[in-house]
Amino acid sequence: MPANHRAVREFNQYDGAHYRCRAGSIGTNAYHFIDTLLKSVDYEEQAYKSCMAVINFSKQYGNIRVDNACKKAIELNSVNYSTLKNILKNNQDRKPVNSSDADTPTPQHENLRVGEWE
Repeated sequence: MPANHRAVREFNQYDGAHYRCRAGSIGTNAYHFIDTLLKSVDYEEQAYKSCMAVINFSKQYGNIRVDNACKKAIELNSVNYSTLKNILKNNQDRKPVNSSDADTPTPQHENLRVGEWE
């Protein structure tokens, strides 16, 4: 095997099962996030760097925050590295997900027309 092929092989010494196992040690949401990330590409190898980065977030932010951020990304249906990075960076993992803006009532004020106009 050529030297440059060996270097790539050594860099990619882990497989999808390894990343799933590591994510499982962070939390169930992280496991689901990594599993979805690995299944979203044509070849698992394409997602390995993103998986490694997600797992490394736990060193910087801790397991609980990363697991909560993964949960939020899954709820937003946006399972990718950039979303997770922004959730953690902006402390969005500490805020609840708004299920719908339709649930919030419209504030009443004098500028609203409520059935009186014709």
